[in-house]
Amino acid sequence: MKKLLILFCFVVMSSFSIQSDLRKLPDGNYVAVLDKQYKDNGLVDYEFTIKNDKFIIKIGNTTEMLDINWIDENSFIVKGYTEPSSPSKTTKNVVSAYRISFNITKQEGNEYHFNLGKESENDPVYSGKFVKFN
Repeated sequence: MKKLLILFCFVVMSSFSIQSDLRKLPDGNYVAVLDKQYKDNGLVDYEFTIKNDKFIIKIGNTTEMLDINWIDENSFIVKGYTEPSSPSKTTKNVVSAYRISFNITKQEGNEYHFNLGKESENDPVYSGKFVKFN
């Protein structure tokens, strides 16, 4: 009985000490550095800012402030970027069947490795890393 009590205490105590691998992007300025294979196909790196669950990006001469919807601690969508902000009924059906998201796979300091695509698939739209600066 004493061994069972010790085991129970160990399980309870260790459950409080385990930290989740939270990779949610904090507010700040970022540059998305795409993997070489995507740059070779004509895609370019881009800068954006995250502030209060807003994704702020300059496209051409226009600055867009888009909403971030976190799916879980590692994945998010950006309305108006990863999916239409005001989809038609047909588009809603397509989006619900194949919803792409930014999926953070690893964090190393201020670098967040990611892929853009469906989380369960191995063939992303593109991948790279978000590098946080200032």
